[in-house]
Amino acid sequence: MKLEVAKLKEGFLTHAQALIHGDLHTGSIMVTEEDTKVIDPEFAFYGSIGFDIGAVIGNLLLSLASHEGHTLDWQERTKYQAYLLKMIEQIWTYFEKEFRDLWEKVSKERMAVIPGYLDQYLLQILEDTAGYAG
Repeated sequence: MKLEVAKLKEGFLTHAQALIHGDLHTGSIMVTEEDTKVIDPEFAFYGSIGFDIGAVIGNLLLSLASHEGHTLDWQERTKYQAYLLKMIEQIWTYFEKEFRDLWEKVSKERMAVIPGYLDQYLLQILEDTAGYAG
């Protein structure tokens, strides 16, 4: 585990893949029917793409676990926990779709068009996301 944490720390410090929020959690995301806004960007920096996604997923997983003690009605708890798990799945699914769409539109690099490169890149982001969520 220490080895995996060290690898995540190295990625956190050296992978300047994108401008990220740096402290993204459900309290920083404002959602309406028409719009979504992210607030409190004071910790923003260039870092690992998986960091923000992992932070949000980790926040949702903590919420899911907390309902074992906070929601006594098992049916209500099970329903809400299923909702949180679905939300986690949708976050990754939507991110991956948008990333693939944007990759096709803006990527001009030769390596970007090599078959399998995008899949490998997204797999690494997913692995980073899982690690940072942990």
